[in-house]
Amino acid sequence: MSKPIALSTLLAPWVDISAHEFHDMVISNLELDSRKITEGTTFVAIKGHAVDGRRFVESAINRGANAVIAQSCERHPQGVCSTESRVPVIYIDQLDRNLSALASRLYTLGDMKLVGVTGTNGKTTITQIIAQWLNLVGKRAAVLGTAGNGFLDALQPAVNTTGSAIEIQQTLVSIESQGADFTAMEISSHGLVQGRVKTLPFAAGVFTNLSRDHLDYHGTMEEYELAKRSLFTEHQCGKAIINVDDQVGAKWAEQLPDAIQVSLQPLSSTNAVFASQVDYSESGISLAFSGCFGDGQF
Repeated sequence: MSKPIALSTLLAPWVDISAHEFHDMVISNLELDSRKITEGTTFVAIKGHAVDGRRFVESAINRGANAVIAQSCERHPQGVCSTESRVPVIYIDQLDRNLSALASRLYTLGDMKLVGVTGTNGKTTITQIIAQWLNLVGKRAAVLGTAGNGFLDALQPAVNTTGSAIEIQQTLVSIESQGADFTAMEISSHGLVQGRVKTLPFAAGVFTNLSRDHLDYHGTMEEYELAKRSLFTEHQCGKAIINVDDQVGAKWAEQLPDAIQVSLQPLSSTNAVFASQVDYSESGISLAFSGCFGDGQF
């Protein structure tokens, strides 16, 4: 749930402002976009990939920001606290990398379980199917991703596959407050590299496949692969579920010995699920499976 917090408590891991008169200011909402600031909102000004939010501090204050948390720079190093128009401005090193941790201190999740899905193709389909299947077994499930955020019968438009760290935490808290037991999330390589889901505790992570994409951002396929792999090696991921029919997935499965391997072909691994028979027809697909969870059919 979202629970208002004192500014000094919110910033405690990075800077001590307990001696300042504004230390006990109550923070209840964070916002990265100065255009969306309303009275009493706290503006978070980071140096983004395309836009430097620190250029809009004055605009945010004019719109009613009660405080500004800004990324440090040479002129305003770590820990500097100033005031502009009587509004506190606190500077923190690598704020862009710490957004997920910052947001998690204000927007606190309860028992809702998260499933993260990454890969070049198939993320939307898989998250939708996960949510549908969970609903069929009596669980209330939602999705975050390209097709929208929220429950399947009431999706809200999403600007990006993986929103900002603050948007993600706000959305998840809202979804949980509406009764969700699970949320299946699409996770982009950008979102992983930029630490947007760094503090989220994923019960499971799913890898679909890897093909050429986003090289304008990552530069090489090697860097793109490392970005995707970080969900399983550098994030909080309880169980890795890897498509080993993909060449990259097969390689990762050897490096992640506890991963559940998934294939359309029989597998000898004791930690695997595979299709034992697949029949296609105009009315749909019939699939029988076997593996470490026993046998079944869809």
